[in-house]
Amino acid sequence: MAASKINSLTIIKHQPVSNSDKELVQMIADDISRAEIAAKLELSERTIEAKIDRIRGRYNCRNVVSLVMLFKRNNLID
Repeated sequence: MAASKINSLTIIKHQPVSNSDKELVQMIADDISRAEIAAKLELSERTIEAKIDRIRGRYNCRNVVSLVMLFKRNNLID
């Protein structure tokens, strides 16, 4: 497990994080539902799921909890 943390931290330092990724992960951290996020961003729930999956894959996170923790540890979200 420690290796995945190191990989994720290395990836996040060498790959710019878009404002839309930060916004989406912040909404997840704020416990906003996928349906509410979709309505707020005027996108479908399926599009939101795809975006979350893409972000998780980019940073090698197995679930949204690890994604939120990664963004918090790197001061990308509140």
